[in-house]
Amino acid sequence: MSDISGFSTLTRELTRDSARGAETLQELLDNYFGAIGDIIAEHGGDIATFAGDAVIAVWPAGEDLQSAAKLATQCALKIQGGSQEKDNGKNVKLTQRIAVSSGELVIAKLGGVQGKWLNVFAGQPIIDAGHACDIAKPGDVLNYARSRRASRHASHKFELRRWMRAGRENSQRGTNARSELAGQ
Repeated sequence: MSDISGFSTLTRELTRDSARGAETLQELLDNYFGAIGDIIAEHGGDIATFAGDAVIAVWPAGEDLQSAAKLATQCALKIQGGSQEKDNGKNVKLTQRIAVSSGELVIAKLGGVQGKWLNVFAGQPIIDAGHACDIAKPGDVLNYARSRRASRHASHKFELRRWMRAGRENSQRGTNARSELAGQ
Protein backbone atom coordinates (compact mmCIF):
# COMPACT_ATOMS: atom_id res chain seq x y z
CA MET A 1 0.00 0.00 0.00
CA SER A 2 1.39 3.37 -1.00
CA ASP A 3 -0.16 6.61 0.20
CA ILE A 4 0.87 10.11 -0.93
CA SER A 5 1.98 12.25 2.01
CA GLY A 6 0.28 15.62 2.40
CA PHE A 7 -2.20 15.02 -0.41
CA SER A 8 -5.04 17.05 1.13
CA THR A 9 -2.77 20.07 1.62
CA LEU A 10 -1.42 19.72 -1.91
CA THR A 11 -4.97 19.60 -3.30
CA ARG A 12 -5.98 22.75 -1.40
CA GLU A 13 -2.86 24.63 -2.53
CA LEU A 14 -3.22 23.70 -6.19
CA THR A 15 -6.93 24.41 -6.46
CA ARG A 16 -7.04 27.57 -4.32
CA ASP A 17 -5.60 30.12 -6.73
CA SER A 18 -6.44 28.88 -10.19
CA ALA A 19 -8.95 26.95 -12.22
CA ARG A 20 -5.92 25.26 -13.79
CA GLY A 21 -5.07 23.75 -10.38
CA ALA A 22 -7.40 20.76 -10.81
CA GLU A 23 -5.80 20.00 -14.18
CA THR A 24 -2.33 20.31 -12.68
CA LEU A 25 -3.32 17.95 -9.87
CA GLN A 26 -4.67 15.42 -12.38
CA GLU A 27 -1.44 15.59 -14.41
CA LEU A 28 0.63 15.07 -11.26
CA LEU A 29 -1.43 12.04 -10.25
CA ASP A 30 -1.35 10.54 -13.75
CA ASN A 31 2.45 10.85 -13.87
CA TYR A 32 2.88 9.59 -10.31
CA PHE A 33 0.60 6.57 -10.65
CA GLY A 34 2.07 5.75 -14.07
CA ALA A 35 5.62 5.78 -12.69
CA ILE A 36 4.89 3.60 -9.66
CA GLY A 37 2.69 1.32 -11.76
CA ASP A 38 5.69 0.65 -14.00
CA ILE A 39 7.87 -0.15 -10.98
CA ILE A 40 5.22 -2.47 -9.53
CA ALA A 41 4.96 -4.33 -12.85
CA GLU A 42 8.79 -4.60 -13.10
CA HIS A 43 8.73 -6.42 -9.75
CA GLY A 44 5.96 -8.85 -10.72
CA GLY A 45 3.10 -7.09 -8.95
CA ASP A 46 -0.29 -5.87 -10.11
CA ILE A 47 -2.18 -2.78 -9.04
CA ALA A 48 -5.27 -4.06 -7.24
CA THR A 49 -7.00 -0.73 -6.75
CA PHE A 50 -6.65 3.00 -6.34
CA ALA A 51 -8.24 4.57 -3.29
CA GLY A 52 -7.98 8.33 -3.64
CA ASP A 53 -4.27 9.06 -3.35
CA ALA A 54 -3.40 5.50 -2.31
CA VAL A 55 -2.45 2.47 -4.38
CA ILE A 56 -2.88 -1.12 -3.28
CA ALA A 57 -0.74 -3.60 -5.18
CA VAL A 58 -0.65 -7.39 -4.92
CA TRP A 59 1.94 -10.03 -5.74
CA PRO A 60 0.74 -13.53 -6.60
CA ALA A 61 2.40 -15.83 -4.08
CA GLY A 62 1.08 -19.34 -4.54
CA GLU A 63 3.06 -21.46 -2.10
CA ASP A 64 6.02 -19.03 -1.97
CA LEU A 65 4.78 -16.18 0.22
CA GLN A 66 8.31 -15.24 1.32
CA SER A 67 9.52 -14.57 -2.25
CA ALA A 68 6.41 -12.53 -3.09
CA ALA A 69 6.84 -10.46 0.09
CA LYS A 70 10.51 -9.90 -0.72
CA LEU A 71 9.63 -8.68 -4.24
CA ALA A 72 7.00 -6.34 -2.79
CA THR A 73 9.53 -4.92 -0.33
CA GLN A 74 12.17 -4.46 -3.02
CA CYS A 75 9.55 -2.70 -5.16
CA ALA A 76 8.61 -0.40 -2.27
CA LEU A 77 12.25 0.51 -1.70
CA LYS A 78 12.71 1.30 -5.39
CA ILE A 79 9.59 3.48 -5.38
CA GLN A 80 10.90 5.40 -2.36
CA GLY A 81 14.30 5.84 -3.96
CA GLY A 82 12.89 6.67 -7.38
CA SER A 83 11.73 9.64 -9.32
CA GLN A 84 8.44 10.26 -7.49
CA GLU A 85 10.06 12.72 -5.11
CA LYS A 86 11.95 14.64 -7.79
CA ASP A 87 10.65 17.95 -9.01
CA ASN A 88 8.28 17.24 -11.89
CA GLY A 89 8.44 20.67 -13.52
CA LYS A 90 5.50 22.00 -11.54
CA ASN A 91 7.46 22.90 -8.38
CA VAL A 92 5.67 20.08 -6.55
CA LYS A 93 7.43 17.11 -4.95
CA LEU A 94 5.41 14.03 -4.12
CA THR A 95 6.46 11.78 -1.26
CA GLN A 96 4.72 8.72 -0.01
CA ARG A 97 4.43 6.33 2.90
CA ILE A 98 4.56 2.67 1.91
CA ALA A 99 3.57 -0.41 3.89
CA VAL A 100 4.15 -4.04 2.92
CA SER A 101 2.16 -6.85 4.48
CA SER A 102 1.70 -10.46 3.47
CA GLY A 103 -0.86 -13.18 3.88
CA GLU A 104 -4.02 -14.55 2.39
CA LEU A 105 -6.45 -12.27 0.59
CA VAL A 106 -10.03 -12.80 -0.49
CA ILE A 107 -10.88 -11.36 -3.88
CA ALA A 108 -14.54 -10.80 -4.70
CA LYS A 109 -15.70 -9.80 -8.15
CA LEU A 110 -18.74 -7.58 -7.76
CA GLY A 111 -21.04 -6.00 -10.31
CA GLY A 112 -22.16 -7.11 -13.73
CA VAL A 113 -24.60 -4.28 -14.33
CA GLN A 114 -23.97 -2.89 -17.82
CA GLY A 115 -20.86 -5.05 -18.03
CA LYS A 116 -19.07 -3.22 -15.20
CA TRP A 117 -17.16 -5.27 -12.65
CA LEU A 118 -15.17 -4.36 -9.57
CA ASN A 119 -12.57 -6.53 -7.83
CA VAL A 120 -12.66 -6.06 -4.07
CA PHE A 121 -9.71 -7.25 -1.98
CA ALA A 122 -10.14 -8.09 1.70
CA GLY A 123 -8.12 -9.78 4.41
CA GLN A 124 -5.71 -9.21 7.27
CA PRO A 125 -2.85 -8.02 5.01
CA ILE A 126 -4.98 -5.07 3.83
CA ILE A 127 -5.85 -4.16 7.43
CA ASP A 128 -2.22 -4.53 8.56
CA ALA A 129 -0.86 -2.44 5.67
CA GLY A 130 -3.42 0.27 6.45
CA HIS A 131 -2.33 0.40 10.10
CA ALA A 132 1.34 0.52 9.10
CA CYS A 133 0.68 3.33 6.58
CA ASP A 134 -1.07 5.29 9.32
CA ILE A 135 2.08 5.38 11.46
CA ALA A 136 4.63 5.64 8.64
CA LYS A 137 6.50 8.86 8.02
CA PRO A 138 6.95 10.33 4.53
CA GLY A 139 9.71 8.37 2.80
CA ASP A 140 9.28 5.25 4.96
CA VAL A 141 8.77 1.68 3.87
CA LEU A 142 7.21 -0.30 6.71
CA ASN A 143 7.02 -4.08 6.63
CA TYR A 144 4.23 -5.43 8.80
CA ALA A 145 4.99 -9.08 9.49
CA ARG A 146 2.96 -11.01 12.03
CA SER A 147 5.15 -13.40 13.93
CA ARG A 148 4.27 -17.08 13.74
CA ARG A 149 4.14 -17.28 17.53
CA ALA A 150 1.80 -14.30 17.78
CA SER A 151 -0.47 -15.78 15.10
CA ARG A 152 -0.65 -19.14 16.90
CA HIS A 153 -1.70 -17.50 20.14
CA ALA A 154 -4.17 -15.11 18.49
CA SER A 155 -2.13 -12.27 19.88
CA HIS A 156 -2.05 -8.84 18.29
CA LYS A 157 1.72 -8.55 18.71
CA PHE A 158 3.59 -7.87 15.52
CA GLU A 159 6.94 -6.93 14.17
CA LEU A 160 7.27 -3.71 12.27
CA ARG A 161 10.45 -2.92 10.38
CA ARG A 162 11.22 0.50 9.06
CA TRP A 163 13.59 0.88 6.16
CA MET A 164 14.80 4.44 5.81
CA ARG A 165 15.74 5.73 2.38
CA ALA A 166 19.13 7.01 3.54
CA GLY A 167 21.24 3.95 4.27
CA ARG A 168 18.17 1.72 4.66
CA GLU A 169 18.72 1.63 8.39
CA ASN A 170 16.11 -0.45 10.12
CA SER A 171 14.56 -0.23 13.53
CA GLN A 172 12.08 -2.55 15.17
CA ARG A 173 8.86 -1.96 17.04
CA GLY A 174 6.61 -4.61 18.56
CA THR A 175 8.00 -8.08 19.34
CA ASN A 176 11.53 -9.24 18.67
CA ALA A 177 10.36 -11.83 16.14
CA ARG A 178 12.64 -12.11 13.10
CA SER A 179 11.42 -10.79 9.81
CA GLU A 180 11.81 -13.17 6.90
CA LEU A 181 12.50 -10.11 4.73
CA ALA A 182 15.43 -8.87 6.77
CA GLY A 183 17.90 -10.26 4.23
CA GLN A 184 17.40 -7.34 1.81
